[in-house]
Amino acid sequence: MSENQTREIQTPSPGTTELLSQTEYNRRKHFLENLKGLTRSEYAEIIRILQAHTVAFSENQNGIFFNVAALEQKVFDDLEKFLLFTQTNRKSLSDRDTILSTLKHVKEIEE
Repeated sequence: MSENQTREIQTPSPGTTELLSQTEYNRRKHFLENLKGLTRSEYAEIIRILQAHTVAFSENQNGIFFNVAALEQKVFDDLEKFLLFTQTNRKSLSDRDTILSTLKHVKEIEE
């Protein structure tokens, strides 16, 4: 399927159809893959974003479930921005830990 072709996705509202481009479909698929790495508090923020946009979701002992393909673009963009924030924050903290570890090692060598 070429990039400008579309994939038809059924939305929760009966009788309505939303078209997602292949690029958008891939963005949402990538988003779902990245959700797996979130912490409990980050999942809670995802829920707050969904609630703020009054998105329907279900919850059971296995987790929270919502239809990513049927999300309005604004909602998906907000979720994606939050996911990017968590990834950027994690990388910054990792870089900081690496620098601190290096400095600690250099200090030990100097002593």
